[in-house]
Amino acid sequence: MREILTEVRDVGRLKGAAAPFALVWGWLGGFWSFSKAKPLGGISALIILVMAVAAIFAPLITPNDPFTIFFGSSFASPGHVPEGGRTMILGSDAVGRDFFARVVYGARISMIVGITSVFIGLAAGVAIGLASAFYGGRIDLFLQRVVDGLMAFPALVLALVIVTVMGSGIVFAGAQLNVILAIAIILVPLAARVVRGTALSVKENTYVDAAKALGASDLEIMARHILPNITHAVIILGATFIGAAIIIEATLSFLGIGTDITQPSWGNMIAGARSRFEAEPRLLWTPAIAMSLTILGFNLLGDALRDVWDPRLRGT
Repeated sequence: MREILTEVRDVGRLKGAAAPFALVWGWLGGFWSFSKAKPLGGISALIILVMAVAAIFAPLITPNDPFTIFFGSSFASPGHVPEGGRTMILGSDAVGRDFFARVVYGARISMIVGITSVFIGLAAGVAIGLASAFYGGRIDLFLQRVVDGLMAFPALVLALVIVTVMGSGIVFAGAQLNVILAIAIILVPLAARVVRGTALSVKENTYVDAAKALGASDLEIMARHILPNITHAVIILGATFIGAAIIIEATLSFLGIGTDITQPSWGNMIAGARSRFEAEPRLLWTPAIAMSLTILGFNLLGDALRDVWDPRLRGT
């Protein structure tokens, strides 16, 4: 990972029209070095890249709109060409919608829910963990009791309660905002606990004492001297959390209280395929495989980054 950062820093010093090409080349070289050191990490990064491209460029990838209903095409076989539409690569669902298009658009919803909820949850968790570790005493005691209270509830049960209490809310890029907030709240105590433990060790370093002696404010010390030194742990945690967030969203959608049933969510598609599993197994296996690969990609990437950045695991 040190070689990757060195290459990018050197490229950043370049000027002129060649700089963008050199930057891309530097990142490719860094990715190749990372893949050689951690093959599973490279594979996971490619899986995430494919899913991200599918989510961003879904309208260009899919031949048909995922919401368009082609009458007379219910449960059509793969390769079916509906009237007024294009070839359905994976056939259609129960109401005649292009199933391939819905699976691809499902990646968009999962990515949006996963990344947004993890960003919110990590931001709150980092703030709580830093404050708890830095101030200690009664502040630490109070914040940790709140964290313990949230962690006492099973994640899925807590999500069900939050979504039910909040009710159907604002739709954000196809995903229910209440689902995003519910997942974020679940991740806050986990992030706070990890950040607190990491920040406690960083807090004992001499440069933190030196900053205090020079009159730096508490916020400045946390932002400039502690947070940059726990960034690696936060990034690793975020990669793992995204996979967990995708699972929770799919579970809530499967139970009928997550993403709206009209939206092409992987959880919704799996729930809708239960009654036709024996006759049309593709309707269940396709979104299940797509979701599993995405979750596996984020989990493997988190493990690979941990192996690279954790000095205790270096060389393993």
